[in-house]
Amino acid sequence: MRIVIIGGGPGGYEAALVAAEHEAQVSLIAREGLGGNSVLWDCVPSKALIVSADAMGWMQSANRLGIRSSVGDLHTESAVDMAMVFDRVAQLARNQSADITRKVEKAGVDVITGTGRLTGTGSVQVSLADGGHRDLEADMILL
Repeated sequence: MRIVIIGGGPGGYEAALVAAEHEAQVSLIAREGLGGNSVLWDCVPSKALIVSADAMGWMQSANRLGIRSSVGDLHTESAVDMAMVFDRVAQLARNQSADITRKVEKAGVDVITGTGRLTGTGSVQVSLADGGHRDLEADMILL
């Protein structure tokens, strides 16, 4: 059985894993990376931002809690390096997406970076991220 899945979010990559487990030939098409919005833009990044904000809040209230921080005779001030925070958030999302991709590829799924478009009852054309195209035939297509 040849299965093409358009969309690399949790529904797409989990379906790919189950289909591969049942020995289907599976192609999974994702535009940006596996994990979908949850991993790349929503849940993972927002939780990482919340952790940084919580840390800053605790640092700002530390003095009221009796915690003192100093280097020599100088007292330190807390500041947020937003570029560093955003770099960390993006790296966490990329790492989780890469972990999911490795797991799916290890299961034997053909992961394709691009945008899929239905071209018939059993065919999909993929506009590849590198600018090319790829045509896939399938017994089943999941969106």
